[in-house]
Amino acid sequence: MLIANNQIGSGWVTCPISIAHGFQPVHIYNCTIAGNISGTTFTRIFGYGDVRNCIFYNPQSGADLSMDNQWYNAQAQTNVEAEINVANCLFSDNSFNIDLPALATLTDNIMNGNPIFRGSIMDSLSINDPMYYYLYSTSPCIDIGLADTTGMYLPATDLNGNPRINN
Repeated sequence: MLIANNQIGSGWVTCPISIAHGFQPVHIYNCTIAGNISGTTFTRIFGYGDVRNCIFYNPQSGADLSMDNQWYNAQAQTNVEAEINVANCLFSDNSFNIDLPALATLTDNIMNGNPIFRGSIMDSLSINDPMYYYLYSTSPCIDIGLADTTGMYLPATDLNGNPRINN
C-alpha cells in the first residue's frame, strides 16, 4: 500500500492515520507512507502492533510513527500493556515513538534513513505519479527486508515487477 502526498493542516485531525485494536495485533506489512505533511505524528497505532518491511518517510511531519502500547481499560479498571514488534522498516529520522519501549522488539530498522525514491533522482517523475515512490537501484531498502513471509499473503513481485524476496 502507498499512502503519499497528503497534507493535514490545523484542525480537529491530529493524527491522519490512526489504527486501534486493543486486544488483537495490528499488522502493517510492506507499506510505504511517504511525502505526507502533518504538524503531529502522521501514523499512530493503539494496542498490540506488528510492523514489518515498511517505509515511513515523512520528514515534514512531527513524527513518522507512534505506537501507544499502554492504555486504560475502563471495564477492568486497569492499565493494559502490549508488546510491539517493528522489523526491517525505514524511518526518516528518529521520529518513532513507543509508550513502553521495554515491551518493544526492534529488529534491523534503518533510522534517519532516506529510501531514495526514483522520483528524487529522476526529474521526469512528478511527485503525484505513484512511480515516483518506486525504489531507486541504490536504495538501502532493496534486499534488506524480512525474508519470512509466513502469514503475510504477499504476491511474488512488488509494484515494479521485482521479485519480492530476493537473495
